[in-house]
Amino acid sequence: MLSALVAIIALLLDPSKSPEGWLPVAVRWAFELTLLIAVVKFVRLSSLFFEVLMVAAKSAEDDKPNKLAPAPEVSKYWANKQQAS
Repeated sequence: MLSALVAIIALLLDPSKSPEGWLPVAVRWAFELTLLIAVVKFVRLSSLFFEVLMVAAKSAEDDKPNKLAPAPEVSKYWANKQQAS
């Protein structure tokens, strides 16, 4: 958030009409530095998010096999019962 704020302020202060003096150079350096900081933060948070997803995926795995409910028994008399009712 701070990087974005500094970058916006640097863009507002950029005197692109008169490039003489130290201000345009300082503003461009400030903008490039904040852009670099923002990219580093994005890469760091992306790698941490990947690690969180991997830990969540590993904890979701069970060592025990899933127990299924028993299969229903097929009865050839079922249809006859339904018609008789």
